[in-house]
Amino acid sequence: MTHTIATATSPAASHTEAINAGEIKTLRSSLGEDADAIIGLFLRETADRLIRMGKLDGRTQREALAREAHSLKSAAATFGCNGLAQLALALEEEASILDAATLPARLSVLLQVYEEARSALLD
Repeated sequence: MTHTIATATSPAASHTEAINAGEIKTLRSSLGEDADAIIGLFLRETADRLIRMGKLDGRTQREALAREAHSLKSAAATFGCNGLAQLALALEEEASILDAATLPARLSVLLQVYEEARSALLD
């Protein structure tokens, strides 16, 4: 199954709901007083992961790119960041065939969607 990743100019094109508010509410409820700290950790680790992904050579480090995208997908889904998880899945699936020149645009979209998710999680 192939997922189309959005272009840098239309990130909403490939995901319908950036954040699942119900999942976040459930997560916050189950984490209790630790919720803010754990969400903060997720946000910091995700920002670091996006930086690492930006430093990868899309031609020679495709496996590392796929691993990073896989980890991002899983973490984002856990925190109800559906749009981010969906884009990470697409990048994971496309890593082996992705044109290296296209990678910066893909990462730009991921960063934009991360910022939207970050805002929603911090509200």
